[in-house]
Amino acid sequence: MKVQRFLFLGADNAFSYKSGDQELKRENASSIDRLIGDGRGKEVVELIKGISLSGRAAKQPPTMFALAVCARCNDPETKKAAYDAMNEVCRIPTHLFLFVKYCEKMSSGTGWGRAHKRAIVAWYTERSANPKALARLLTKYKSRESWCHRDLFRLAHIKGDNDALQVIIRFTIKGLAEAEKLAEGKGNLEDLMGYLRATEEARRCTDEEEMIELINRHGLEREHITTQLLNSKGVWEALIKSLKMTAIIRNLGKMTNLGIVENGGWVEKTIVAKLTDKEQLKKA
Repeated sequence: MKVQRFLFLGADNAFSYKSGDQELKRENASSIDRLIGDGRGKEVVELIKGISLSGRAAKQPPTMFALAVCARCNDPETKKAAYDAMNEVCRIPTHLFLFVKYCEKMSSGTGWGRAHKRAIVAWYTERSANPKALARLLTKYKSRESWCHRDLFRLAHIKGDNDALQVIIRFTIKGLAEAEKLAEGKGNLEDLMGYLRATEEARRCTDEEEMIELINRHGLEREHITTQLLNSKGVWEALIKSLKMTAIIRNLGKMTNLGIVENGGWVEKTIVAKLTDKEQLKKA
């Protein structure tokens, strides 16, 4: 099927995979437009969703591009299905920023209609049920594809329907001090505020022991660490416990060069255990 080929290869007329980044063009996804025109747009959305959630595509840009094509089409049912699926398909902010980027590219106007705004608002509000997890996403993936969370908050007019989301929005737009004022007296936000303080401390931290303490106490990740401390053996030993699959693979050379992946050592055993875990591999 040509749509499936586009999701895998980035072009519905391609027969080989190219590892490098390539510009995605509307003409390379013409099969999607044809199926939408034939009244099969909802089937296309289901295919996009199925391939995305099962982790079958090598890269995410074609998936987000295809979803944006469906969201920007003139068929109401396909459009609704695409925005309904967005919350699940865009699992991390990187995916969300890609989707927004492609939607903007396909719009003749501003592209921020009611359905688009509603979907963006839902992406944040549904994740605010776990405030610390949402804070992790916003501090780890601050900006991608020339978009940042502040842009989306402003354009979607997100106000926050609960205390936690309101504090996170205030933190993202105006910083920690303003978020502290808003959270004052709200005891249910102590864990969230502790995490946000830790990310700000890590951003300015230059002391190795202090950084290790922040990582161990709050579960901070590589993106939270200052560049100068990413050459610290102790910092990487603290990070390894929370590193996700792709992060382990991407930084394996770095950790080996620092000498923390010793033959038979606990770091090596931890890495091997994660790389051979079927469930973690599937999720990644």
